Amino acid sequence: MKPTPAPENPLLSLGINILLPVMILNKGGHYLGPQTVLGVALCFPLFYGIQDYYRRRHTNYVSLMGLVNIMLTGSLAWLNLTGIWFAFKEATLPSVLGMLVFGSAYTANPAARMFFCNPNLLKMDVIEERLKAVNGESAFNRLLRKTTLWLSLSFFLSAAANFSLGFHIFA
Repeated sequence: MKPTPAPENPLLSLGINILLPVMILNKGGHYLGPQTVLGVALCFPLFYGIQDYYRRRHTNYVSLMGLVNIMLTGSLAWLNLTGIWFAFKEATLPSVLGMLVFGSAYTANPAARMFFCNPNLLKMDVIEERLKAVNGESAFNRLLRKTTLWLSLSFFLSAAANFSLGFHIFA
């Protein structure tokens, strides 16, 4: 039987999948051509996602988001599009995430449950046992649904702020 791999470090994941490629896209043009910069920036989330899949046997969604973000940014720069297109691109990712989180509120597994009811952080078996003891499972599920809706609102507000900032900078 294979040992369970260590949990992923979320800060390392964000740094390699998002921050580092964005820095390469922003500063790499001074040293390399646009195609080379785009290729180098894409390598980080691609290789991180592949190694994470190999190690944990599940898709790394942060790597996928990084790949999509870099491809969108690189495509806009490659097509020499400016202004409002970058503002739309900046609002796209939080909008999509907001819609996914909003939709999850009406499923059996809302996003708030995935984010906050982590058995690595909380003793979920004890919490579930207490909820059963006080007959509070339905109230807890309603709270998770409400929390998920508020969480989706934060993504939509982020999308609006990203669009207005992008529009202010690029248009």
